[in-house]
Amino acid sequence: MSPSEWRQFTLLSRDSLRKLLNAVVLSRDGDPTQFAIWMTAIVSTPPSLYAFSQMFKYTMMRQQTAAVVEAVVLQDRMFFVFYSMVAAGLLAALTWEALFPDRTDQEVIGSLPVRPRTLAAARLSAALVMVTIFSAAINLPSALFFSFVSVTHPLLGFLPTVFLAHIVSTMAGCLAMFMALLILRGVVALVAGAAVADQLATVLQLVAVVSVIEVFFYLPSVLPLLVRRMLEGSDAVTWMPPAWYVALYSSIVGTTRTVLRGEAITGLLVFLAAVVAVVPAYLLPARLMARRALESQARDRQGRVGTLLRLAGRLAPAGPSRAISEFAITTLFRSRRHLLIVVSYAGAGLAIAAVSVIAARIRVGLLSAEVNTALLAVPLVMMFFLTFGLRAAFRVPSDLDANWPFRLCQPTVAAAGTGTRHALFVLAVIPSILLFVSVGLVGGWTPGTAATIAVFDLAMGALLLEVALYGWTLVPFASAHATDQETMKSRWLWYVVLLNIFAFRGASAQVGALTSVRASLIYLAIVIAVALVIRVARLQRTGRDAIAFDAPQEFRLETLNLSEAAQ
Repeated sequence: MSPSEWRQFTLLSRDSLRKLLNAVVLSRDGDPTQFAIWMTAIVSTPPSLYAFSQMFKYTMMRQQTAAVVEAVVLQDRMFFVFYSMVAAGLLAALTWEALFPDRTDQEVIGSLPVRPRTLAAARLSAALVMVTIFSAAINLPSALFFSFVSVTHPLLGFLPTVFLAHIVSTMAGCLAMFMALLILRGVVALVAGAAVADQLATVLQLVAVVSVIEVFFYLPSVLPLLVRRMLEGSDAVTWMPPAWYVALYSSIVGTTRTVLRGEAITGLLVFLAAVVAVVPAYLLPARLMARRALESQARDRQGRVGTLLRLAGRLAPAGPSRAISEFAITTLFRSRRHLLIVVSYAGAGLAIAAVSVIAARIRVGLLSAEVNTALLAVPLVMMFFLTFGLRAAFRVPSDLDANWPFRLCQPTVAAAGTGTRHALFVLAVIPSILLFVSVGLVGGWTPGTAATIAVFDLAMGALLLEVALYGWTLVPFASAHATDQETMKSRWLWYVVLLNIFAFRGASAQVGALTSVRASLIYLAIVIAVALVIRVARLQRTGRDAIAFDAPQEFRLETLNLSEAAQ
């Protein structure tokens, strides 16, 4: 590499790292550093707390046999490795579109004397630096805590050795997973095209978000079975990637089991193979991928579902409200970046709803048609997460310079709220209800029960939208947005409380309302009355607000007005 190409690589690597961070925080308009730090801190907290909590457990196990201690410590090691690999999958899903140079990159840099391989190498190095920092931030605290556990029992290993083994095995698993997804991203884009790669991103992100949440609910109960099968040499477990790096962990600390040593060697070989394969997967097709990106035309990503929902958007009241509703629905299905925001929220809602349903189905039977609180909470949970996911996506502009039509003919706050509410109703409330009622009818519900539950959920959806849009003064996708890390630090508790009241307490009230017609009417009357009260308060507030197209300035000059000349 010549000195000039090396300078290009260095500059492009820095820009690529920032672009990847922007993809993680799903915003191009603010400084992503602080927000990314808080996201990483939140992701690293669960394994740290888990490691710290194990200290007392191992202290109480000093009199246990070596076989019992080995089984328990392997379960804990499996948790750390599994969590690290799932977190790597989530990071890859969030940065999926930015992993390869896109059409905008090629249009800006393609006219310069920069080789496509240089740009691709810069993007690859930035991705590897990002995942290395991310992996270290997740695993270093848990490694520190868990290594101190080793001093509580003589069979757990020497403290520095345990610390080294924890870092090496968890980071190797995390990096191997990320590089495998990088290779998958490159192969799919090269063979099937960018459109298929984009569709795969949606599926990957949904699976990653659900997996991160489900790992805390189900992995502790599954770990003993996985460890037992791994020690027995079961093919179903030995071919699982987490088992390879758990075996690597044990091999570094010290083990006499031949099966673990063999799996550790497999993990090392897979890691080295990923390191060797990821470079040609990025660099060899760089010129071809650059040409495809430049030759590609902007395409409508709506599809049939998007077209149908856009037609539903035309049912909004004529005028600015209908225009805002159609604009919001159309933009969402044409922008992969905004769609991934909604998918992230939907994955979280799906995971929480699945935990509740599975627990209830175990109690009453998987094929039972009984209507219970856990089951009725499913559409409310999905409605909640889709609504606030769409609300978060609406706050991120698609192209800020293109909002001049709304500035030229500025709508009122009431019109913006009406159009946004209709878009949320079409995108969040109606799909949740239709899908849930359809599944209920297939599962054995009577038409009367299904219709009653649908009416209940429509009323609850109307109430939720009034709460979500209280104080809303934006045009979806057309107002400036600055990333706010304070949301992550201070508002999560409010959302947890609201979710519990709306979804689970609301579902419990629905179970009671289904007992009689009178109870159903009382339930509907209360929900509608509360929704109307909030609506009146919201409309009164809109009279004092104005549409906000520009983000509030965090720093501005303030004067004390002490000079008489300024009066």
